[in-house]
Order: sequence, then structure tokens, then C-alpha cells
Amino acid sequence: MLITPIDSARYKAMAFSGLLLAGLLVTLYLASYLFLIRLSNPMLPPTAATPLTVIRYWMAYGQEPYTRNWLLGCLGAGAVPSIASIVYLARPVSRSLHGDARFATLREVVRAGLLGERGIVIGRWGRRFLMLGRQLCAIVIAPPRSGKGAGLVQPNALSWHGSMVVNDVRKECYRITAGFRAKVSDVHLFDPLSRNGMTAQWNPISPYYVPDEPALCVDALQKLANQLSPDPATGDPFWPASCRDLFLGIGLYVIETPSLPRTMGEMVRQVMHGADDSVSDHWKAIIAERDDSKKPLSATCKRMLYDFINLSPQTQSSVRKTFTAKLQLWTNPLVDAATSADSFDLRQLRRKRMSIYLGVQPGDLGRLSLLMNLFFTQLLDANMDKMPEDDPTIVHELLPIMDEWAAMGRMNIIENSIQLMGGYGIRPLLIAHSVPQIRAIYGPDHTKNIIACCGARIVYAPNESDYATDISRELGTFTTENMSRSRQAKSMRAGSVTTSQAARALLNPQEVKMIGVNNQIVFVEHIPPIFCRKIWYWKTRVFARRANLIVPAVEPIEVNMPPAPPLVEKEQPTAGKTLSARAITPADVPKLSKLKLTDYAVNFDSISLPKGEKLTGEDLQKTLDAFLTAVEA
Repeated sequence: MLITPIDSARYKAMAFSGLLLAGLLVTLYLASYLFLIRLSNPMLPPTAATPLTVIRYWMAYGQEPYTRNWLLGCLGAGAVPSIASIVYLARPVSRSLHGDARFATLREVVRAGLLGERGIVIGRWGRRFLMLGRQLCAIVIAPPRSGKGAGLVQPNALSWHGSMVVNDVRKECYRITAGFRAKVSDVHLFDPLSRNGMTAQWNPISPYYVPDEPALCVDALQKLANQLSPDPATGDPFWPASCRDLFLGIGLYVIETPSLPRTMGEMVRQVMHGADDSVSDHWKAIIAERDDSKKPLSATCKRMLYDFINLSPQTQSSVRKTFTAKLQLWTNPLVDAATSADSFDLRQLRRKRMSIYLGVQPGDLGRLSLLMNLFFTQLLDANMDKMPEDDPTIVHELLPIMDEWAAMGRMNIIENSIQLMGGYGIRPLLIAHSVPQIRAIYGPDHTKNIIACCGARIVYAPNESDYATDISRELGTFTTENMSRSRQAKSMRAGSVTTSQAARALLNPQEVKMIGVNNQIVFVEHIPPIFCRKIWYWKTRVFARRANLIVPAVEPIEVNMPPAPPLVEKEQPTAGKTLSARAITPADVPKLSKLKLTDYAVNFDSISLPKGEKLTGEDLQKTLDAFLTAVEA
């Protein structure tokens, strides 16, 4: 029991030596205690016994037969429990043939610290709630309409002591819990598609998240660019990389121009200025104008803009279309207004108790997926700068409840950093409908990693056979005895009875699917799986008293249509103006090998091709001269 087959020989030797030494000391002490009881000397009570007492009496009176017999008897009596303990601890581990799978007991649940006063509410054990502590996060995978909101989202919103951010589909959680949360924290409803402007505001490129310091500004914009335009898993990364460079250039231009609104919507409007064939002239003119002013654009801004300007017109058009396709949501005046200022500072969520509801209608999940993804990514990134041990102002834990988590798309910060969030006091509660839904976004390997990094996994009765099979396999098997009887045909004699050991699943897939609407299974690390009850918040007195209080009022914001873009006059070519060809020189030959494909994206209408069946050297010379002149121009 104390020594397992995987232990090394050195460990086994040390363990046996320790057991023998401990057994010897216990034997001597018990023998001394018993001997002092036999003496019945008021001057030497049994409590004065030490392991050396019996040895001293042996050395002094061991020659007397009467005393020696009593000393031997006491030593034998003291050795019995020591030998029994050594045999018990050193015996081989008893393992059943097919496992000993079972559900956790109350004692194990208490020992795991799941019946505490604070933490993430993950279920109910009798009249007490299962609370996940120890800086662990949780994930629930359950089909629609199975009670995830009533059993997890609302109970946590009505009991969490720190700050909370919830992806609130249908704004149901806000209606039920915002009244109570307003008593213990600041409450904000961020509803970017509210038709009457009843929403808080969040600006992803405000100075809160994109500092004005040049180096930090570039770093923050690059983070946003990587989030909005990540490299594809397969395919050419040229277009996403070009979009990121353009995002950085436009972002720096908007931030470095105080007369422009510092918003994502303004960045999209700046990209859409001008026609495809005049956009280069537009940005060249802006750069030249700023160079002549007292506040020229930064070198990084100009470098990124020139990288875009130097592309061929066809490539520029493709990059612009790709950029606007990714950020087309910000062409919506409602979203533009909701992301044009800040009603809260995401960096203060661990320093000040706040509750933020991201209101989303079911029909808008698809088009708001990028906004939700960006919001939660910036939220997590802004709170993973310092650990609580390094900053005494961090006094609250943060609970991001990501309902409809898969609808947000791939979140790299969840994929790569979920195992580190607990140390920063961030404890996500991820909610999804099925494992295949997660695998389709993150892939099989990353899905396993995310689930493994969650300290608790809550399972409701699944309606999918594959997932039920996975749960049954994870629950394990236990060993049971099967009896088979055999008897000869047409014989009245008793047959034989055979007993054998067989494996039996703790719950087979069919039983997993039939655990009931009120039950759930919770997998928590280091203890057997827990079979417990769901929570229905309206049936629980403590939650029912806190639910459906009057919600705080939301101040409407002003929603304005964006101004019309200025007209960009296109320079008209002079009638009859043609490029004059010049003669080729030997210095032109090395230039041919340095030309890129984009250098040939020019107008060759001014080149007259020779006609006729027989071409002279002079005709070829004129054509080549005109071609190089056009490319050079």
C-alpha cells in the first residue's frame, strides 16, 4: 500500500528501512508503557515512558527471571501492533481485475474543498452547493435547452463575489441578475446593436488599450491586427499579412491625427476613401501634407502606408477589399457609435468590482462573432499583465462567463493561455453545445488541451451517442461477478455453476443519456466523478430572493450617420500625351533581373506594336525601348 510497483529500488529500500525503524521505536515505547503499568509505581507513571525505559530496566534487572519474563512479555505485546502495521503498509497493492470505478462520496467531496463558501457554482449536493475554488476554471458541454443558464449562468451571476463579464444571449441574464449585481458592483450593459442606443460603450483603440507612447502604441495595434487578421491554417499568408500592415498604418494615422475620431469605424472610413486608381495619390498627398506641417506622421506609420501605396493597383484593391470585409461590421452606425467611447475600463476589473453584460440577440450571433471575440480577447489580455502577488491593488477575481463560446470563433488567447489564467485570478466558465462544435473550431488536439486545463467539467444528459460513449468510457469500469449455470439436456441431475469476474461500465452510454433532466455528472481533478443534482435558480430560495430585481437604467448614446467622404479628384491625363521612348543603354540590362512582377502592372497603351510579317531590327529596337520606358515610368 505504501510501496507501489513503479517505485524505484532505492525508494523501496528507504521505505522498508523507515518502516522497520518506526516499528522498533513504537515497539519499545509500547513495551515501556506496559511495563510501567505493571510496576504501578506512583513515582513512575506510564506517561513517563520513553523507548529507552524498557532497555534501561533490561540492563539493570535483566538477570532476574521474574523481571526478565515481564520485560519479554511487554516487548512481545508491544511488537504485535508494530508488526501488524508494517505488514499492512508493506503489503502489495490490491487491485481488482477490471477496475473499481465508482462515484465520489460526501467525504471525498468535502476533502476536495467543493463545499466551500466561495467559488464557481457547478452543482448541488443535497442542500449545499458545489463550489469550485483553488483558482480553477470550468467548462460545461450540454445540448440546447438543457438548463445551462438556469443551472450555471444565473446562479453564478447571483453569487459571485468578484467582477463578472457574461456573454448574455437574449439579454436574459441581465434581466434576471442585473438588479442584484447593481447592489454589489457597477453594472454595464454593452449592447452594440441596440436600436435605441441603450448601451454602454467600449472603444478597442482608446488610450486604455492602445497607449499613446509610440512603441506601446505599435505593439497594441499589432495585437489587434493579429486578432482581426490571423494567418490561415492553410493557404497563402500574404493577404492577412498585408491587412495587418494596412491596419497598423491606418491605425497610427488615425491616432496621430487629433482632428479624426479615434475609433475603428474611422479606420474603415479612411481605408475606403478614394477610388481604386486614386488611392495611392490620396495617401501620398496626406503624407506630403503632414510632412510640411508641425506634426508629421511617424516613421512606422509612413512605412506601413508606403508598403500599401507601392502595391500594384490590382493588389491594392484586393487588400482593401480583404480589409473592409474583415471590418465591415464597423460600417454599421450602431456598432460605430457603441465603440466610439468608453463607459468602463477593462483593465480595472480585478481592482474594482464590476459586472459587464455583452447583450447579443440570437439572430446576431453570426455577424457579431468577431466583435465578441475581440471583446473577450482584449478583456483577458488586459488583465494578464500583472499577478495579484505583484500588485496589491488587485483584490478581486474575474469570472468571464462565455455562453455560446463556440459562436465567437477561434480565440488564440484561450487556446494558448487558459492554463495560466488561474494565476492571474481569471477563472473562465466556458459553455458549449457539443464537443464536435469545439473540435470544428480548435481542432482535436487543442480541444483536448482546453478541456484538460479546466479544473471541472460539467456534463448534462447528452443527446449525442458518440459523446455519451466518451463519457461512459471516462467514467470507467468496475469488477463484478457473473454466474453461469449448465445442465445436461433431458437430465434431472443438477448442473454445474461457474463464477467469473467481468467488467461492467459504471454507466453505459444508454444510461449516460438517461441520467435525467435534474441530474448531472461533474468531473473534477483528483477525485472520482461526482453524480449530483442540477440547480434551478427559481427553485432555490437564496437565488430566488436575489433574482428579477429592478435593473439599473441605461443611458442612451447618440447614434449619428458618418459624414460623406471627401471627393478625391482624379488627375486627368493630358490629351495626346504619350511617353517618348529612349534608347536602351548597357546600364539598363542589369535592371531587368531586378524587376518584380508588380513592376509590370502598367499601362502599355502607349506602346505601338510593329505590324507586318517581316520585322526589322529597328522595329524590335523601338518596341523594346518603348516597353522599358513604360516600365520605368
